[in-house]
Amino acid sequence: MAGINLPDSLADPLVQELASGYEQPGGAAMVVLVRGEGKWTPATLTSWASEAELQEVLCDSPELMPGCEGAVVVTEFRIPSVGAVDLVCVHDTGAISLVECKLAKNPEIRRSVVGQIFAYASGMSEMSRAEFGQEFAGRCGRSLADVITEAAGPDFSVEDFEVELTKTLAKGRFRLIIVVDQITTELRAIVEYLNLHLAETVTIIALELGRVLAGDSQVLVPRTYGAEVAERRDRVAGVKRRWTRGELDEAISQIGDSKARQFVESVLAHAKDRGAVVNGGSGPVPSAGIYYPQDGKRRSVVSVYADADEPILSVNVAAIKRGSDVRAQRVLAALRRSATFSDKLPADDETAVTKFPWVRAADLAASADELAAYWDAIQAAIEDEPEAGTPTN
Repeated sequence: MAGINLPDSLADPLVQELASGYEQPGGAAMVVLVRGEGKWTPATLTSWASEAELQEVLCDSPELMPGCEGAVVVTEFRIPSVGAVDLVCVHDTGAISLVECKLAKNPEIRRSVVGQIFAYASGMSEMSRAEFGQEFAGRCGRSLADVITEAAGPDFSVEDFEVELTKTLAKGRFRLIIVVDQITTELRAIVEYLNLHLAETVTIIALELGRVLAGDSQVLVPRTYGAEVAERRDRVAGVKRRWTRGELDEAISQIGDSKARQFVESVLAHAKDRGAVVNGGSGPVPSAGIYYPQDGKRRSVVSVYADADEPILSVNVAAIKRGSDVRAQRVLAALRRSATFSDKLPADDETAVTKFPWVRAADLAASADELAAYWDAIQAAIEDEPEAGTPTN
């Protein structure tokens, strides 16, 4: 019996332990036992009600898919002369992932889904940058440039993104992801074979996303096939990749200034406590954007750059403003109480709310007043807006 490591964001705290075992696909069913305060009891293994439900979960949480952390996602992306692929994920590096969902009860899970997703990739490689952007905007209701800028961190260059996206389409360099509730032996063998023999421009990954019910709790049980090959090819091809959480934590542990290190650790601990998502950055220094829930959505509030000698934090006022101008103004007022941030901000508020001010973590950690101003700004960014007519301090 092999244990499965679940990301913290997917494990309900009421489920204290989970044990699982997989036979080879097509063999015995998966066994999952859970334990709360009493003895081990069998959990209920359940599938998704429909492929549309699975699509919705992946669209809301792209980090469930290998290499899609922080990507912007649209559903039912129509490709000329081919049809609509279930999901398209666009990364701030200009990379594109195409995703097709199939349930075990769908006979297409065996072979035709592979041909289907390759047909989508072939058709997309014929699309121009303008055609791609037009279809994305039609599905999203906003331009791709606006959406990707909002999702990306302060080091994002929309000009570089446009160049890389154009290259991706021209070269047909795509990541193809087939998401299933239960993988078949045949599909697994096909994915493994193709990854051994495909050209370097395309990788294919199978993601099995099982769902377990344990009382009122739900646990997702992900297993991937082909992700290691995809990462290896990206490195060989020089494709930008995102830092993993493990790499970020390792970099933070190497920060020489103990006060700065403890402060950065407290930033990540606060994010976890408030249900924020930490998405790895793609720059030369281990980094991450911290996305706090705001009004039913997640928005980039803070970015961390874990340089061992000079760790940096930014408060992403411009990204906050895209969700709420009132909230951004509250954040700005708190930051102006920090001498460190004030030096980075334009005096004009109208200009200042379009910025991603960054400061050295050591400068904040050295002063109680600086720390207080920072945490006031974060609180202002994540707290609910007062209702109209409600007095504010």
